[in-house]
Amino acid sequence: YTVMVNASEYLDRFYIHYQPFSVTSVEDNSKDELFAFMNSDGQLVVNSFVDGPAILELFDVEGRLVWNKMEQHLVQGQRSTYSLNELSKGVYVLRAQGKTSVQSFKMSR
Repeated sequence: YTVMVNASEYLDRFYIHYQPFSVTSVEDNSKDELFAFMNSDGQLVVNSFVDGPAILELFDVEGRLVWNKMEQHLVQGQRSTYSLNELSKGVYVLRAQGKTSVQSFKMSR
C-alpha cells in the first residue's frame, strides 16, 4: 500500500499522526557527522567528520537491539573499528546519533 498525505493530523475512524521524517531514513549527506560500514572481516567501521560524543546502536531486521556503544569523544578524521564477529550473518541497521543529527545505515554481515 502507498499512502500519500501532508504532514498533519487526520482524525476519523482511526487516529493517524504523520511526520515527514524518520530516525531510520537516510538524511542529506551534507549534514553527516558520521559514516559507517561493515567490512569483509565482520568489523563495523565508523568514520567521524566532527568532534564529539556519539551513540551507536545496531538493530536486526526485526528491530531488536543487538549491539550498542557509547563513544564519549570521537575525533574528526578518526576511524574507529568494532568487532562484530559474534553476530550472525544478515542485514542490520546502524543508528548513529551524533551531537546534532541522527543517521541510519543499512549494512549486511
